[in-house]
Amino acid sequence: MSEHTLRRLSDLERRTEHDRVQSGTSAVIAARAATGSGQSIPNATYTIVNYGTVTFDTHGRISVGTSWIFTALLPGYYQVSAAILFTLTTNWAAGEIGQLTLFKNGAVASHLDRKDNFSGGVSQYMMLHGSDTTYLGNGETINVRAYQDSGAALALIENAEFNYVSIVRL
Repeated sequence: MSEHTLRRLSDLERRTEHDRVQSGTSAVIAARAATGSGQSIPNATYTIVNYGTVTFDTHGRISVGTSWIFTALLPGYYQVSAAILFTLTTNWAAGEIGQLTLFKNGAVASHLDRKDNFSGGVSQYMMLHGSDTTYLGNGETINVRAYQDSGAALALIENAEFNYVSIVRL
């Protein structure tokens, strides 16, 4: 191809990407949020993790608060990675669990992590983390929920470096 043809193709590619960004159909949709608030997770209840500090959200799709939610702008496959860390406690007894679960449109989509091998009487942290890819249609929603059955409410550690969610449209 001639240099002139290559320049015209490059110009066309730039205009096409510019048009996609302007129309909101840009392929890059990404968001990350974290929490260092020490959120309390009640016993034996799936609880939405309020990742209340938004690090970035390219299209404003995160709604923070007790009903924390990410709403898809465009249909596609979304990679979701999340983590939480429960504070140091001796509440764990053999057979009790901690679980981190991805919910889609209010229903379980996948369990990202589960721990149940802790023994009682010893001070322990419990870290839960995982990743999954899910298809979201326009306007569909996801959130991450924590579950634990230690017999009492447990707080997340007050450090946003351990409690985060990252969402990227592939």
